[in-house]
Amino acid sequence: MSTHYCVEIVRGGGGFDYFQCGNKAKVERDGKHYCGTHDPVRRAVRQAKRDAVYEAKMVPQRKRWAMNNAAGDLLEALKNMLVGYERDAGPDDPIDQIIISEARAAIAKAEGEK
Repeated sequence: MSTHYCVEIVRGGGGFDYFQCGNKAKVERDGKHYCGTHDPVRRAVRQAKRDAVYEAKMVPQRKRWAMNNAAGDLLEALKNMLVGYERDAGPDDPIDQIIISEARAAIAKAEGEK
């Protein structure tokens, strides 16, 4: 039985040279021989695992991006709601006054005030 080597073309150490992989073949796919590193099925499995890890890491980042993108609109909406709420709020209602105070504090914090 003849020894088959991986058919994958790899880059050399300098980055400019290309040559055939020197590993012995472990599998045959579509008439081509591949080592364990370059086997297309194993590569696809490894890539799927990397993609899953990346997507899991990106979920919180995407939520932060969405919040940052919406921040200006949210601030503007809060200001508009506060105007109407201040107009309609009862001056003697402590809950209304707490809501107004917290809304003002949130607006000041968003605008960089203390």
